[in-house]
Amino acid sequence: MKTRLKELRVEKGYTQQDVANAIMCAVSTYAHYEKDERRIDPDTLINLSKFFKVSIDYILYNDVVGEING
Repeated sequence: MKTRLKELRVEKGYTQQDVANAIMCAVSTYAHYEKDERRIDPDTLINLSKFFKVSIDYILYNDVVGEING
């Protein structure tokens, strides 16, 4: 499952450590998510969606609409 995680992180100016801290996981775990070396569990996917303020579909490349207002 190719995701937009690295693209989103870089675009918003975050480090992998910043994102890992925000979603409460190890930086190595987050790095594996970015490289598509580990599946993202549903709860983490929700947390990533909230952190980046984008839809889950956008993270998973299924949606052309990005940011969520609110």
